[in-house]
Amino acid sequence: MFSDILTPLPAMGIDFDISEGGKIRIDPIRTREQFQERLHRISKEEFRRKCSFVGSVLKELREELAKSSPDTTVIGFVGLPFTLVSYLVEGKTGVSDEFPSIRKLIKESPGILHEMLSLLTDNIVNYACYQIESGAQVIQVFDSWAGHMCDEDYEAFCEPYQRRVIQCIKQQFDETPVIIYMAPGPYSAGGRRLIMLAETGVDIVSVDHTIDIASGMDMLANHNIGFQGNLDPQILRDGPLEKIQSETLAILEKMKGRKRCILNLGHGILPDTPEAHAECFVETVKSFKS
Repeated sequence: MFSDILTPLPAMGIDFDISEGGKIRIDPIRTREQFQERLHRISKEEFRRKCSFVGSVLKELREELAKSSPDTTVIGFVGLPFTLVSYLVEGKTGVSDEFPSIRKLIKESPGILHEMLSLLTDNIVNYACYQIESGAQVIQVFDSWAGHMCDEDYEAFCEPYQRRVIQCIKQQFDETPVIIYMAPGPYSAGGRRLIMLAETGVDIVSVDHTIDIASGMDMLANHNIGFQGNLDPQILRDGPLEKIQSETLAILEKMKGRKRCILNLGHGILPDTPEAHAECFVETVKSFKS
């Protein structure tokens, strides 16, 4: 997931290292001078030129699936502004120490943070639209770490930019469904921010594994929204196969009869998950009779 979310960063002038285990290292940006020197606004045409491999893969994948599996959907995805800016400011994934540099910037120089978020918003929109033009039929947007921000900071630095990205994509590609996901954090676990996510203008909300999918559906009963979720990735990793199958079937039964429901995990797949466990999950879903 991380390498795809961070794909635009080299195009914007940002170098980064990512280890086999997913650890990210970036020379951090924490001043206006660093921001103006290193971050650049990128048009759709520049993404097409600088990230041509993304368009090529999407185009070829779409063409091949049209022949071999026409019911299969090609999904593109992008990180949302707060999550991307957290990598740039922290210079790494900030979860382990709760984003100290972001919190300092919020307190001491919020204007710089808003300028960075605004530029990233424009770039993310252009990158997402480039993916759609190249063959992506759905776009999933991730604000993975926004659940670590308190309500006041979330409302100032996360939600407005989520909404702006989604609205700008929809202005150009109204018929392309958009899915939003936020990882469970101190302020988002248990479905705390599902309603806010649903009100950003998306078509589908991805529900994490800290809330029962039926409870999430009940919370959003008054919203015309689809759902994605939400098998616990630790269950998928640890098994046994019988538990993976039973837990997957339980979620499918709760989704049964509802439109626009996608079976998925409640967070990213853990790197040490056995392939046999993933295969069991996929085959259980494919064999389910809705």
